[in-house]
Amino acid sequence: IICADYPELPSGIGDYTHKLVSELRAGNVEVHVITTSHHQIRADVHTLQVDWGVASLGRITRYCREHAIQFINIQYPAPLYGKYSLVPQLIAIALRLRGYRLITTLHEFSNNNILRRLSMSVFFVASAAVVMTTRYELHAVLRQFSLFGARRIRRKTRIIPIGSNLDPCHSPAVEVRAESEIISYFGVFYPSKGAERSIEIMQDIDQLYPGKYTFRFIGGTHPYYQDYFDNFKQQAEQGLERTEFVLNKPHTVLAEYICTSHLAVLTYNDGVSTRRGSFLAFITSGIPVITNQGKFSSELSEIKGRGMYYSNGHRGTLEKIMEKLRSPENYIENANVLRTFSARFDFATIARMYRSTLNEIGTP
Repeated sequence: IICADYPELPSGIGDYTHKLVSELRAGNVEVHVITTSHHQIRADVHTLQVDWGVASLGRITRYCREHAIQFINIQYPAPLYGKYSLVPQLIAIALRLRGYRLITTLHEFSNNNILRRLSMSVFFVASAAVVMTTRYELHAVLRQFSLFGARRIRRKTRIIPIGSNLDPCHSPAVEVRAESEIISYFGVFYPSKGAERSIEIMQDIDQLYPGKYTFRFIGGTHPYYQDYFDNFKQQAEQGLERTEFVLNKPHTVLAEYICTSHLAVLTYNDGVSTRRGSFLAFITSGIPVITNQGKFSSELSEIKGRGMYYSNGHRGTLEKIMEKLRSPENYIENANVLRTFSARFDFATIARMYRSTLNEIGTP
């Protein structure tokens, strides 16, 4: 599996890749990882670390040959490939020309600019299969590359959802979380995610219930975006009465802080969807979420108003949501709905879908 980001570097895609690797290995699949030479990324005996220069092409193909690799999965995009780098596309072409069976997982498509989207056409040409994380992302691909032929793209494409990178909470009890006075945000802090809107919603809650809640920001800071995080932290601390930051901790520690939350406030530049791992981290544990609606949100209609709530910018609406969740009976009902809905995002299921894809595309 090729992915520029990997633990301990804070990265949603890196964490997803690590969870996938762990589940595949648990199913007796021998998995090697090709990732970045970076001081925050840990390596094991089955890891090759490169710098993503053009010279890395030779190291990658040589490693694959020496270890008799049969299938290669590229996880794309990831920040450490480089903001404008086309090396992942060159890797895909080089590996395909050498006869390897390639699966590319595209985590982001519709949100990218037109040049980045066009560059992704390389993956559809070079790959035996392309994994999209939602049906809406597939439709965006079909619209973009209609000249390639919709039938041809559909034949190559598989829809495999992402999962929560954190294990679901088993404690404290739901009844305890119903009484919690902690409201949380979770994610890797970098620009263009729309996270600032979460602070604004938290400010409205703070004004509705002065001094009642502590606003906890959980996640990681990316080395590329430290200045952005510093400004975000300043905005939160100046706008909210009580804040708490839990940063760059192991997953088990992050999960503990999530599990003591009453609810989450999570906003995204394109609205909530099932490809948002931070959102899944809360709902898989039955923790309600206040979020914003977007073009991909209709896939969540099952839980709208039943654990997932849209903030429309009106404080009166927000007050009704908060009062509903202050009722233990409503809170417990919401938690059960969320857990039932999110069972489909289990990583064991995701790994089975990848193994099925490997079987479908066959050996080289």
